[in-house]
Amino acid sequence: MDSNKKDISKAIKEIEKEMISEIIEYLKYGTEPKNNANTYMNVYTLVKEVADSGYNAREDLLKYYNETISNFVDFSLQKIKKESNIQFIDSLIKNTENINSLIYWMKRIFGYLDRFYTKDQPTLSKHAMEIYKNNFFIPIQNEIFKEVNKLIKDDRNLNTESRHKIKAVLNTIDNLDLISPQIMKENKKMVWMAEKGTEDKNLRKFGDKWYNETFSNETINFAKEKAEADIQRMSAPEYILSQLKYIDEENERKSDYINPNYHSDIDKINHKILIGGKAEELANMDTGLSYMFDNKRNDELKKAYDLFSLYPDSLKVITKSFKPYIKRRGEEIGKNREVSRDPRKFIPQLVSLKKEMDNLVEECFLNNPNFQDTKNKGFNAFMEKELYAKQLSNYADFCMRIEFKGKSEEEVDNILNEIMGLFKCITNKLVFQIDACKKLSNRLIKGSSVSINHEKKLILKLKQESGVGYVSKMTRMMSDLDENKEEIGQYKSKDHRGMPNGFKFNVQIVSQSAWEINKKSLEKIEIPKFLSI
Repeated sequence: MDSNKKDISKAIKEIEKEMISEIIEYLKYGTEPKNNANTYMNVYTLVKEVADSGYNAREDLLKYYNETISNFVDFSLQKIKKESNIQFIDSLIKNTENINSLIYWMKRIFGYLDRFYTKDQPTLSKHAMEIYKNNFFIPIQNEIFKEVNKLIKDDRNLNTESRHKIKAVLNTIDNLDLISPQIMKENKKMVWMAEKGTEDKNLRKFGDKWYNETFSNETINFAKEKAEADIQRMSAPEYILSQLKYIDEENERKSDYINPNYHSDIDKINHKILIGGKAEELANMDTGLSYMFDNKRNDELKKAYDLFSLYPDSLKVITKSFKPYIKRRGEEIGKNREVSRDPRKFIPQLVSLKKEMDNLVEECFLNNPNFQDTKNKGFNAFMEKELYAKQLSNYADFCMRIEFKGKSEEEVDNILNEIMGLFKCITNKLVFQIDACKKLSNRLIKGSSVSINHEKKLILKLKQESGVGYVSKMTRMMSDLDENKEEIGQYKSKDHRGMPNGFKFNVQIVSQSAWEINKKSLEKIEIPKFLSI
């Protein structure tokens, strides 16, 4: 083929007449095209022949490709500008689909250029995307952002019928940021995709412009309006449920049509405004946190924790109410003189309170370490009084002398663990130590303990909690007991079998520094020589 300008122009007109003009007529006015597979093969072959005829021919083909798309884009732009605001998004989507269809077919017809001519230059798809971007999208960009944001606001107000439109527009915005775009046919639709190997290199120029310049502010304003409206008309539990529901819906929206690049920032906005901005006000409502604690509304407390956990700084609002609640409950038990005077009533009620608070932290606050710490501080706040330490010691003494009779090892261990649970909450452990040592000394001297093994278990638990020094006196008493048992055994192993001259003799030797014995009550005795034989 002669490569002069006239012949190239004639060939291009033939290509246009055979297929392109019919495609454009169809996209503009719905006129059904007459071309078929043979037509496509014919024009593709003609493009190949022209392209191979010389360098200028390829330039002319690319120029015609760009001008054809540009002209159609200009036509589409003028068409959409005539639409009312109500029809704007629908027209945008429809015209974009038509432009994409033309680009797809133009790329197929002129695809031979991509194989050779544009190999080291922008591809046909890249040329087409630049035309769409600069000649169609940018001139109406502000209107697009404004209208799609309106639809998202409607979606947030539970008018979800336009969600597919939002998805289409935001997908178009994402496509503008593709570094190496390519258009393909998928499920009878023309779709833009990143060229293989370039998926992670895309810029966020248009996406960031939409989000940073318009949508982030829309999100802030919507969250503020919602928070203020809800707090005015709802009880605290209702507000909490409303925000949890909204955040679930927002997560669904993000997953459906918002680019992941903006998910974290949207969360920060919603959580700060809906939760952090209203936490204190929510807590202080008549139906707020104090009401929930006082009325044991555990389900509501669990929901409050679920919501506030999304904005962790607000959790301190719950702990702020939790500590005085525990302190108040403990003091109420202590002020009941009928109960507090009797360790058999007093300590079990404290144990019951401890279990209740342990369960509350586990079930409602998921054993959050901060809530564990707050719970302990709540008990510390009222158990700093000597009454609690002394009565705990009295209760331990009662258990060792009476309560453990007939109980299984498992039952004994459970009670010891309950005692230790309260022991950990005592602020002044010295009071308990002094009193417990006196009572242990008295039990061992009188032989009134149900089981020495039970005594050793409690001492071991105290040692694990407070260290060796804390139980040194108790340990020394038990050592004396063991040594006396050994010496008595040796004494009974003699020929007289522990009964010299028919006299039964039993003695215990103790360390004066360990045992709590009133020295004034001691009497000096002389052991007859025949008993020491």
